[in-house]
Formats: sequence, structure tokens, C-alpha cells
Amino acid sequence: MPTVEIRRYSVPSDLTESQSSKADLLGAAIAFAKQANGPAHVAVGTIEGQSGVQLIVEWKNDIKNVAQSTLYITFESDLKKTLGQSTLLLQVPVAESIFGHGGPAEAAVVEFAHNQFPVSRATPEFKARVKSDFQKFDDTFKTTAHGGESWVADWLPGQRPHDAVTDELTESFLVIRGYNSVKEYTDSIKGQGFKEGLPILLAWKGHTTLVRHRAPWRSLSSR
Repeated sequence: MPTVEIRRYSVPSDLTESQSSKADLLGAAIAFAKQANGPAHVAVGTIEGQSGVQLIVEWKNDIKNVAQSTLYITFESDLKKTLGQSTLLLQVPVAESIFGHGGPAEAAVVEFAHNQFPVSRATPEFKARVKSDFQKFDDTFKTTAHGGESWVADWLPGQRPHDAVTDELTESFLVIRGYNSVKEYTDSIKGQGFKEGLPILLAWKGHTTLVRHRAPWRSLSSR
């Protein structure tokens, strides 16, 4: 089972928040990703409205089997030397690769919606309802969407902490959707279909982390 990580890197504090310093960081990230060994896939991108760069890194195996490997340790060390300290936004297993074969990470804009629910709420019935609800949302959303047809959505194995849930762990429902451009994404969420479908998702009352990734460079073939 592959593992997907999202890593964010900021412009070093000793540099100004200028376009040139951002471009330098992005260029360094792309150059590193092109020659990096270890991950099956890497996408390098920017974050709308924020400084710094972001990496989507996909490993072929579960992180428990990867993290102790020499390849992973070397990759981590080389990344830190090149780009500095990262913020790990997401590290989750996925049922199949999100790259290739029309996967959402092939797109120019990739949105991750990580929905977390207290374990006590995540009964089999609730999980089934969430999956059914998301399909209903998508059916409504796509009536006015401009793209965004490539997506994956499923419950993740295992349990994770969340800052807002203090007395128990959470279970996660992850949605990954790709768009061909920022305009395609913007037009889609402004559409009537999104507005009508959104209450379906809000009714879950979960803790949702949204991460949007704009990728000027991505690896689409296994290493």
C-alpha cells in the first residue's frame, strides 16, 4: 500500500519574501526532485497565497516499512540539506498510486481534503454514510463543475490524533481531487453544483484540513 506525504518548505528567514527568493527555493526543489532516489513519485509545487514550496512525495510501500530504510533516511537528510526544515502536513496510506493512469496527482492543481472524526463516531454505519454522502455530493458538484473528474476518496487504515480531539484518536476520510488549472478549480467551486452539494459535507461535522497544491513539475513514472 503506497504512502503519500505532503511536505512544505518556507523561504529561509534570512532571505526576503521576494519573488526571486521564492523562485530560488522552487528551482532548488525541482532540481532536487529530478535526481532524488527513493520515492516512486514526487510533485513540486507552490501554495496559492503563501510563500514557500510544497512537495507531494509518494512511496511504494507503507511508511512503517519505508521509514527505517536507508533510501528514506538518505532522502530525508538530503532534503533537509537542500531545502531546510519541512512541515509535514500529511502522511497517509492510499489504496493505490495517485500518480499515473489518470490519477489526481497528475493534475496541475491537486486538492487534499483530510476529514477526521473521533473514533467513537466512526462506526461502520457512519463510515458507509460518509462514502455514500460523498458520492451524492460529487453527483451534484459535477453538474456545474469545470473539470475535477479525477478523484479518489476513501477511509484510511489506522487511527490518528487531532489537536481538537483530546480524549480519543480519530479515523480519517481522505479526498484527493485534481484540476487542470487554477481557473478550472476556481470556476468549479463557484458553481451552483458546489454550493448545493456543500451542506452534505458540512453535515458530517468533522475536522477538515484542506491542502491545495499547484504543481509546475511532477514525476509521472516510477523510479
